[in-house]
Amino acid sequence: MGIAENKRGLEADLEAGKAYVAITQVRMGGRRARMAFIPVTRGSEFWDTVNTYMTELNYIEAKPDMLMQWEAKHRAKTQEILAVLNSPKGQKYVLRLNRSDGR
Repeated sequence: MGIAENKRGLEADLEAGKAYVAITQVRMGGRRARMAFIPVTRGSEFWDTVNTYMTELNYIEAKPDMLMQWEAKHRAKTQEILAVLNSPKGQKYVLRLNRSDGR
């Protein structure tokens, strides 16, 4: 899930041992930034170029204790946003990755 001036979701059916990619796009909004997810699926415009992007990235991993603190602090707001994205009206803002999109 992504939250900016707008809300976006990414649903994924993943397979262990494979890597899946979604590009995050940020652009100007009316008051705050707006964001979008671009799932990299087989046949998409980024499928062949994503390996180049991945060699240029700096990878970070959340510290488990800090992640738990963040989740506890934001749990209510997260549940509220998930309710919107899971509603029939919000489903149009949820994109998907499937097992076949893994590398």
